[in-house]
Amino acid sequence: MQAIDDAESDDIVWLGMFYLANRSVVDALEDASDRGVDVRLILDANKNAFGNNKAGLPNVPIANELTKHENITIRWYDSGEDQYHTKLLFIQKLEGHSIMIGGSANHTTRNLNDLNLENDVLVMTPNDTALYEDVTTYFERLWGNKDGEFTKDYDWNKDALTPLLKLTYWVQKLTGLTTY
Repeated sequence: MQAIDDAESDDIVWLGMFYLANRSVVDALEDASDRGVDVRLILDANKNAFGNNKAGLPNVPIANELTKHENITIRWYDSGEDQYHTKLLFIQKLEGHSIMIGGSANHTTRNLNDLNLENDVLVMTPNDTALYEDVTTYFERLWGNKDGEFTKDYDWNKDALTPLLKLTYWVQKLTGLTTY
């Protein structure tokens, strides 16, 4: 993901995502963190998808991996019976133009490698625009639970990674037999 690869230590990478599993994206987030970039993820816990109970794949094992990096912080969207279906990457630059990539594509191999025909839009916006302010406000509101309780700390769901779930994730990752 070039936009994440180009993030610098004074930037903030915000990611709101329903499914995060694409290795290139995960590696880019880890590398950004290692460069000192503040990486903030709001993820769905994948407990429910369209009315069906789920085990937490793929976000629970991915989140566990990402939390091992110093500059990555994860909050779970408290979706209850719904799902946090957002697919938005926001590279908040200190100066100049910030970058937004959003649309219908989850950050999974199936979606990003054209196995599902998804649509995303890249927008570069100066930091003095209403769009920049709206996206910044959106993420800060959810992150800080302003005007309601939207997200919970990573620890709220950290026990969801059972040995069986971890094994299932790795088998799916190696074989490619997934629905995400």
